[in-house]
Amino acid sequence: MNVSVLHFSPTGGTLKCAKIMACALTETPNFIDLSNHEFSGASFGEDDLVIIAVPSFGGRVPPTAAERLKLLTGNGAIAVLMTVYGNREFEDTLVELEDLTKERDFNIIAAVAAVAQHSIVNSIATDRPDTKDSLILAMFAKKLKEKISKENLKSPKIPGNRPYRKLGSWFKPKTSRSCNKCGLCAKECPVGAISMDSPKKVDKKLCIGCMRCVSICPSHSKHLSWFIMWMAKRKLTKLCIERKEPRLYL
Repeated sequence: MNVSVLHFSPTGGTLKCAKIMACALTETPNFIDLSNHEFSGASFGEDDLVIIAVPSFGGRVPPTAAERLKLLTGNGAIAVLMTVYGNREFEDTLVELEDLTKERDFNIIAAVAAVAQHSIVNSIATDRPDTKDSLILAMFAKKLKEKISKENLKSPKIPGNRPYRKLGSWFKPKTSRSCNKCGLCAKECPVGAISMDSPKKVDKKLCIGCMRCVSICPSHSKHLSWFIMWMAKRKLTKLCIERKEPRLYL
């Protein structure tokens, strides 16, 4: 069986979690980056197992990821759903991902909500996924293999609400004077909100607040305002004190 990973992972945490599972399933997984703004679709078949991995943005699938998932054709391929969140909650992300995936003719047999370092407040869930997370995800992959070998393709009950929670607004990064116009942020922005000609400017109408530009800037010139960071850290630290473990649905 061919194993592919479809991932929308602006700051890398979602991809890290998906890689752990994929590499426990096969030595040669295929990776497809949904955050590439040139992504134009992908088609699969009954011999494919596809891990579909997205971060949780305020308890929802990121709208850009949702739109790109509509470009997929499952043709009965087996799907494992994964959402990755920063140790707060994932609310309706998995159930929304379930609906999007079923619409594209995938057969969902498992789901997981994993934890990675928070994309805005990096002091929350620092260095996750860690060794414990890796062991849990690898063991889940082993159980998944056993389920497939028994030809048990039953879908698990996935938590979440319909209708989904309301989408929130996103924090928009700023650019400091230290920017040397290297253009890396413009090249890597999932939605083209930064132009190569003027990389200091962020198109606030296009920006989805994914924090990729902040996480990859070599001169640390892309950032959120000190007030937003202070406010986010104050609020989220209280909500994220208790360590949350990966939640598995098989």
